Amino acid sequence: MSAPFTPGDQAIREHIRTQLDANICIEAGAGTGKTTVLVDRIVEVLRRGRATVEEIVVITFTEKAAAELASRVRRGLEDALRDAPADSVEREQLAAAIRGLNHAHIETIHAFAASLLRERPVEAQLDPGFEVLDELPAQLAFRSAWDEWITGEMAVDPPPAALLNALNLGLRFELVRDAADRLNRHRYALPLRPFAASQVDTGALLRELAAAAGALRAMHPRMIDPTDKAYVAMPEVIEMCDGLLALRDDDGALQRAAASAQMPDYNGAQPHWFNKNECKAAKAEMARVTDALKTHVAAMRGTATGDLVVWLQSFVRFYAQRRKRDGVADFDDLLIWARDLMHDEPEVRGYFQRKYRCVLVDEFQDTDPLQAEMIVRLCARDGGEVDWRGIDLRPGALFVVGDPKQSIYRFRRADITMYDDVKRNIFRGEQAIVQNFRSAAPIIVWVNDIFEQLISEEHGVQPGYIALEHHPAYATGAVTLVRGVAPGSSIGDVRTAEAEA
Repeated sequence: MSAPFTPGDQAIREHIRTQLDANICIEAGAGTGKTTVLVDRIVEVLRRGRATVEEIVVITFTEKAAAELASRVRRGLEDALRDAPADSVEREQLAAAIRGLNHAHIETIHAFAASLLRERPVEAQLDPGFEVLDELPAQLAFRSAWDEWITGEMAVDPPPAALLNALNLGLRFELVRDAADRLNRHRYALPLRPFAASQVDTGALLRELAAAAGALRAMHPRMIDPTDKAYVAMPEVIEMCDGLLALRDDDGALQRAAASAQMPDYNGAQPHWFNKNECKAAKAEMARVTDALKTHVAAMRGTATGDLVVWLQSFVRFYAQRRKRDGVADFDDLLIWARDLMHDEPEVRGYFQRKYRCVLVDEFQDTDPLQAEMIVRLCARDGGEVDWRGIDLRPGALFVVGDPKQSIYRFRRADITMYDDVKRNIFRGEQAIVQNFRSAAPIIVWVNDIFEQLISEEHGVQPGYIALEHHPAYATGAVTLVRGVAPGSSIGDVRTAEAEA
């Protein structure tokens, strides 16, 4: 009878399961059983009475994953209960955990954030029965709020300068709403830092226009072909410069005219001129006008855009207060308001820190900075620090597991820089489980060989590659690589071609 298999990383797995005073960050490659180590730690916490089932929080990122994880925790508790000594404290604690498992917070991050807000709605300034809006109702609510707010702003006399400047420079009104929508979607980053405006030097523009117009006016070219584009464009450009110069005392009119000015095509041909140097000189002066206008309009638009975004922050605040007034929240609200509650209200923060003794996070590579901040403050000794990325955690309060190579970074704000900062500053590094239970040895050898060459660690950019170990039961067999190009571009086409190959 062969001895039972012991994973090559068994010491780390035992450390994860038994060292309940340690805050641990685990990197788990594909097929290494990360859910198993997570469940083992949860069961051990409950078996040893480090927390009751109501005092643990287990964060997953889909409702389906939460349901599957809850089922596995129940099976783990039942297995542990069968092995527990009769009439022992350990057995009582396991039985109590099984009875109360339906009260455990094994849920998505949004569901957990909502539970925090519903429990302390007064401090969050919320109706405790608030409704969470799905995507379509959230879009409709945004449009209604925008119409209400912009109507009020336009009724002011005079209308907001930031809006008028943006419209004068050619920004379409629907793009202003789009900017408000984008700013609202990224409201977790507000308030914005002070904006360094571009230097708008109207005097420089006017001097360039006057000089170019004067130089063009002084030219008296003799033409072989009077239909030459540069020759035809000269009087048009002179007239445009004169028109802009006439507006030197009306900044608003000059701004609108400069933004809408259209240079004619002045791509002349030297053989059409008796003196080719005159052609070069004329084109150079018209290019001078083009460059002056581009530089000036770019500076104006940069300043106007900055002013517009700063002004639109007041809409974001208005809309947030409107949602609170109406007793509704979108998914980002749940995270932002729960984060704010944990940061701004010391008494509330302390209450939840005492209530939830252990937090465990699955798929940590997909956690965004907002979610991470809320979790870290919940697990902190204090949690009121301005910079949350260096917070000191309570012993054994936080366990996270994930694989940074399996994240689609920037999707829903997942951030490799945040992952690296938390790993290094809060956990002081990570540990890895590397024993693969899924793939045959030739596959593991090939994957290790290829990806150790392709993946080089760079902080905040790319996680390093950690080689996997194969299971001896899967040591034999061959790997066939099928090369080719799938027809079409859809994932369905790729899967069909892969299956046929």
